[in-house]
Amino acid sequence: MRFAMPYGFTILFFCLLLTVSVLLVSPAASGSVTLPPAAGFADMIELVKPAVVHLSVKKTSDEQGNNDTTNQEFFNDQLMREFFGEQTKQAPKRPTKPQASYARGSGIVISRDGYILTNAHVVAKAKQVTAIFSDRRSMPAKIVGVDPLSDLALLHVHSNHLVAADLGNSSTLRAGDWAIAIGAPLEHVQTVTAGIISAVGRHSLGITDYENFIQTDAAINPGNSGGPLVDAQGKVIGVNTAFLAQTGGYSGIGFAVPINMAKIVAEQLKENGKVVRGWLGAALKDADPKTNAKQGHGNALVHAVTPHSPAQRAGLRQGDLIVAIDGAAIVGAFDVRNRVALTRPSTTMHIRLLRDGKARSITVRVGEYPRKQ
Repeated sequence: MRFAMPYGFTILFFCLLLTVSVLLVSPAASGSVTLPPAAGFADMIELVKPAVVHLSVKKTSDEQGNNDTTNQEFFNDQLMREFFGEQTKQAPKRPTKPQASYARGSGIVISRDGYILTNAHVVAKAKQVTAIFSDRRSMPAKIVGVDPLSDLALLHVHSNHLVAADLGNSSTLRAGDWAIAIGAPLEHVQTVTAGIISAVGRHSLGITDYENFIQTDAAINPGNSGGPLVDAQGKVIGVNTAFLAQTGGYSGIGFAVPINMAKIVAEQLKENGKVVRGWLGAALKDADPKTNAKQGHGNALVHAVTPHSPAQRAGLRQGDLIVAIDGAAIVGAFDVRNRVALTRPSTTMHIRLLRDGKARSITVRVGEYPRKQ
């Protein structure tokens, strides 16, 4: 005996079947979901690895003398003091001299002619830097420039035949995109870890002065610093910089400097050996939730204007609400600060704002950040 469905139910059934088929077949219909290839990311990683270097950094330690505390603890023992007297309270002093220390990190080859991008903290107080490549070649690396405010540094080795990384566009990243970290965590060189982008635009973390971090759950540990965070196509989207952990190890929260910011910093370090930042002269804070609810999310409120600053000369006032810069919407006070800082002095910037509920546009000639870097 066969079961016969009513005609209307049959049409409805086939419509649902067709809809499910379209969703399964068409990635665009389901939000352009990108899955990794059947073989994983192995082929892509093989192309990226030659552009990832392991950095061995010789430093001068701030500490001096012998670090062995065994004798000190022995002579300070309460029982020994009681037996030998108070003259044994302090251990004998030995001659002191500066001690060399070594640090490890990673770097990204960004040009065939030898320029390598890394973190500033990796090469801080360095006396000697050695770049070790995936084929085990090693070369002395010269520090071209360091920018502590973004925790980025540029190195150079004498070679014109390096494999350079493909630098991507970090402005299009979204939470949920693939993220792959490559580096030398805990001195295990050419280690690959994969995860997703957990968030973008992370700031107010106290890691650097100018923060706009990519947050990822791809494992990042000591030694990953300065190495690349890449997308599923092998394009570098960030420079791995820090991880958040209470135990000193991986906890699923890592941070990378967006490559768009890193490219601007690297360009200035190459040209000038330092970063000359733009200056507006306005103190900003995030607009309160009530204001954002009325005007749109992510606006920046002008809290104060410095006398004789570019902001004052352009007519910016306390209470103005900045909503866009050069036609692009901003996402908070930190975003305005970062954009201005990465703008070359004397550049003209167009700001769209709200004043007393009315839309206005002003043009600012960006100044130079007045304090020492």
